Amino acid sequence: MLRPSTIASCARYSQRVLPVLAAGIFALAGCWHSLPAPQTDAGPAEVPAPTAGPVREESPAPTALRIAILVSCDEPEYADAKSELIRIAGAENVEVFELDNSAAHARAATDSLRRAGHDNVVAIGLLAARATLRLDVEKVVFCQVLNHVDYDLLGPRRRGVLALPPMLDAARLWRSVENAPIRVGVITGIGHEGLIEAARAAFAAHGLELVHRVVGSDKETVLEFQRMLPDIQGYWLLPDNRVLSRSAIRDLMSLARRSSVGVLVNDPRYLALGAVISAASEPDDIAARSYEILLEARDTSQFADSDMSWLRQCRLQINRPIATQLGYDLDAAPRDLLAR
Repeated sequence: MLRPSTIASCARYSQRVLPVLAAGIFALAGCWHSLPAPQTDAGPAEVPAPTAGPVREESPAPTALRIAILVSCDEPEYADAKSELIRIAGAENVEVFELDNSAAHARAATDSLRRAGHDNVVAIGLLAARATLRLDVEKVVFCQVLNHVDYDLLGPRRRGVLALPPMLDAARLWRSVENAPIRVGVITGIGHEGLIEAARAAFAAHGLELVHRVVGSDKETVLEFQRMLPDIQGYWLLPDNRVLSRSAIRDLMSLARRSSVGVLVNDPRYLALGAVISAASEPDDIAARSYEILLEARDTSQFADSDMSWLRQCRLQINRPIATQLGYDLDAAPRDLLAR
């Protein structure tokens, strides 16, 4: 998901070279040379003529990036991403605006943010991301937003971080415990073509076939799920709240359980409802990607592109009782994945 090591430099001063300690993973790097032997004659030492070349000056260290963070509400995943951002950027460089899931608070917060003169904003959650549309700031990065297409959130000065983790490791885990090629269904609303194609490739790399259907409501989701049940052995409950509701989720989980279809989710809280595998994003990954995007564009007036940025990490958990009921081979689960 970019840790450049610091390279030590050697500088020559009056025919001497001083060692320079390097930070990061190197303990010491530099060049040691013997000092010139002392003059043995009584005459004055010859002073070398100055060189004609320009004097190289050390570049000043870049100043810390000052950011504003808009947080939609106090959901744990939002709060964790906020805390990680504060840690990465430094508390002294951050101003936080809590929206409390309220449109009125969002208007007040954006007014305050405008008066504070922030140029770099990270919006966590959909309410915060939509609130930034009222702002004329230099750069905005939003995260924890799945359906950004519906609200036209991308632009030359607006970038986003995908809400879901990469699915390659989830596919590897599922294939290892299932121990057979399976077809996996997924149902979403419109606008997830890029995400689905990336997931399709990740699943295919481990022998899983992704079957995607697009619907327009939660009722259609349940009906389409019933239609695909005879042809699938697994289901990915992608959290598109436009075509899901609490009752629809309960119906899907109940139907999957009766048909012995394993369900993959992106929120570990759904394991308690009978999902077999959770593949969740990591708050530090979300925060790091958001901050990196701003850092990479700090010397420009807008972003180089307006694409969504992929996360790099995936936190996997497996529901062992459900996996056992489904006949999964838990001993075959890659330990390096579940230990993360």
